[in-house]
Amino acid sequence: MAYLTPQTLTCPSCSHTGPLTWITGIPLDNKPRAGRGYVKVHKSGDWIIEKTKTETIVNCPTCNTEVTRRSRTP
Repeated sequence: MAYLTPQTLTCPSCSHTGPLTWITGIPLDNKPRAGRGYVKVHKSGDWIIEKTKTETIVNCPTCNTEVTRRSRTP
């Protein structure tokens, strides 16, 4: 099962605003906090997305300032 979480992000540096949608996937047989789920960007608009091993970082397309970050596991 997957859940969409739409957000409107605003850059703290240049005030650029735009939509971003996260998708959180949790297997139906997964117990809470068992670690098999995932979180990723579903629709990023014009935001710059960086992925590390443990988290996703969203940067502003105008000034490259970090706007938000989120763990890749729920």
